[in-house]
Amino acid sequence: MTDKNFIRYFVILAPHESVKDHVTANGYCKVEAMDGRAVVTVSLRDLKQDLSPTQIYAIIRGCPDAILIGTAQANGDCTVYKEFRTTASNAFNSNSSISLIDAVYVVADGKAILCGYTDRNSSSSSKKAWDECLLSSITSKEDESPDVHALDVEDSVEGSFPEDSASPIALSEATETEDSDASDGLASYISTFAKLYQGLVDTNAELSNANNKNEDNCDKDNDDSYFSHTGEYYRSKLEGEEVHPFAFEQHNTKWVKLHNNAFGTLLGCVYESDKPKYIAYASPSIGISLGTPQTCRCTVWLPASDNTCSILGYWVTFIDCNSGEPVTPDIKIL
Repeated sequence: MTDKNFIRYFVILAPHESVKDHVTANGYCKVEAMDGRAVVTVSLRDLKQDLSPTQIYAIIRGCPDAILIGTAQANGDCTVYKEFRTTASNAFNSNSSISLIDAVYVVADGKAILCGYTDRNSSSSSKKAWDECLLSSITSKEDESPDVHALDVEDSVEGSFPEDSASPIALSEATETEDSDASDGLASYISTFAKLYQGLVDTNAELSNANNKNEDNCDKDNDDSYFSHTGEYYRSKLEGEEVHPFAFEQHNTKWVKLHNNAFGTLLGCVYESDKPKYIAYASPSIGISLGTPQTCRCTVWLPASDNTCSILGYWVTFIDCNSGEPVTPDIKIL
């Protein structure tokens, strides 16, 4: 959904037609922009080490060549979660807007292994043209060594906000009145992206704090953990019909509908080494009601697998099974 200030959309990445018989990797690309600044987040799973490092390319409308977003190296667990920053009006020096991305490719050893399209109903002729554009761009740059630096969250970029100053997004959040309606109009978009931006900035710190808490809690007697007192209740609730609500494959998570809830809320449990890691509640985001729920600072937004009943995605709160406190999840285990 877009307006002149706010952009957010997802591109689901699947094996390219030419390699789908022997590539199992998958993932998504999330594009967000506000007030001229943009962040592109790439999340990949099951990316074998022999396919890494990879290059991330975008086909941007009006550009004769494929645009290199950056490079990514798989972790030891064959996952990638990386963020790249640019400007919204001149995405990765393409002289085109970040909103005009038509396709995203993940390239390894000079060939596309994953691809995805902003419009899932793109024609076969369009896809073929984009494939040819990518191939032409890769071939023409084989002898070049472009100096591309993929920025992590903590990296500073020209024009980014110093730690001791407030960004326009932060100021937008600070100047909202308490009685403003967070689900209507531009105020909703500003409020939503303010939280998304702050989440990007604070993700590393929050994950570090959460991991430290988990380590501390592991030293305690297991009988004192949150899940030891509530586990039977959650197990009974999780016996319902399993659903797959999100636009990416869930490897370690079980989700069920709460049938006694009129708002379509989901209950989930995230497992690590077959043990409960997080309990999660997911509230549907419907139509233009994109305002972030005010119940929890750590709430994150995940895209829906389809748009049944106008559901665009879900606001999800993750509760640590040891401490019983809401935390920012370790994304790679979902």
